[in-house]
Amino acid sequence: MKLMTLFKIFMCWIGLMTNSFADSSLSSSHRKKIQELLEKSETLSPELQSTRAYRSQKKAESYSQFTSFLPQANLVVKKEKDFFESRNTQLRSLGVYPKDSIWGIDYSWMLINYGTLQATRKSFTEKEKAELEASIAEKEYSITFITNVLNYLLAKYKKAAIENSIKKAYRDWE
Repeated sequence: MKLMTLFKIFMCWIGLMTNSFADSSLSSSHRKKIQELLEKSETLSPELQSTRAYRSQKKAESYSQFTSFLPQANLVVKKEKDFFESRNTQLRSLGVYPKDSIWGIDYSWMLINYGTLQATRKSFTEKEKAELEASIAEKEYSITFITNVLNYLLAKYKKAAIENSIKKAYRDWE
């Protein structure tokens, strides 16, 4: 790349970091490319993937803790064996069959005790902590990404400046 192009990219990144100037010399296609690279690296980053997985695990854990306090109703349908077949044979011969299945609703509600209440509170605070850690990691990642890109562009600019000055000195020497 030419020295001036590298300088423009470098100055644009500094402008993006500080949001100091609205008119940038970097084309919109370069900005789109850099933004796409940032988004792709955020999706592929193992650090961000692990923090997101931890956050979703803590969300599920807090939901499981909370559901233990909800009433649980289960519909139960059972088929029972008729142990009195000999008694009901006359009824069966008439076409009347006794009821051989039962149904019911089992209802249970967990008693609240201090231990389960504390475990639920702990899971909710861990979930909030995991959400904060994930948001911090996502913000931190974009900053480190931009810092690394700026360091790369600065190194390329320095290399191009040194090569340009060596070429100029060599031309002046001849």
